[in-house]
Amino acid sequence: MPLPIRIGVLLPQGNLTCEQEFPAIGAGLASFHYQRLARQGTAMSAASLLTLLEQVEPAAGMLALLRPRAYVLACTSGTFLQGAQAHDVAGQRLRAATGAPAITTASALLQACRALALRRVFMLTPYPSAITDEEVGFLAAHGVDARCCLSLGCADGEQIRQLTAARVYRALIGARRQLRGADAVFLSCTNMPTWPFLARAEAQLGMPVFSSNSVTAWAGLRLAGAGAGLPGLGRLGALALPDAALYA
Repeated sequence: MPLPIRIGVLLPQGNLTCEQEFPAIGAGLASFHYQRLARQGTAMSAASLLTLLEQVEPAAGMLALLRPRAYVLACTSGTFLQGAQAHDVAGQRLRAATGAPAITTASALLQACRALALRRVFMLTPYPSAITDEEVGFLAAHGVDARCCLSLGCADGEQIRQLTAARVYRALIGARRQLRGADAVFLSCTNMPTWPFLARAEAQLGMPVFSSNSVTAWAGLRLAGAGAGLPGLGRLGALALPDAALYA
């Protein structure tokens, strides 16, 4: 008898949102099991965020007894800030340590853009402008134009934890005029709540609307072999991972 589908999740120590949104996204197809990664400081800075990656192997080891079918490293900034071509380095380390499929949020984001054939996205982030600019550059290096974007300017993790889905939704709808010419909307940051309004926003805006959590859960479920459609993820939920260059 095959093992139940379990997905191991490595996430920043201050992240509240993944544990709230992943079970809803998985819709009974899989269970998610979490291990936190500490970082030095709380500022939204590259120097602080990249320290999360120092503990990838020990954190994965804490989940090993559960025998997850796949692992995800659920942090957007902590993976794209490694560099345009280094977004899968932590994923490689996870695969080497566990022998299981694994993907980072930054890699999952690129997979979603490829699967949806996106060239221009409107991006909303909670980050300071410097981190948002880094993400714009990361996407540009992979052929996606995200220069039309909005930053909520949160200086540290605590300010991100204070965000509500209602506030994020209002910010998105308030920026509606800026969406002209975009192929999709991307809501960046695994700790920014978005699940309650994703489907509604996609219907209202008439284009794909996806988040860090939706792409991370989508990629993790696909890697773990959950082949059914994912309710609530709109166009993204109906798509399989691209066959070629699975992690690139």
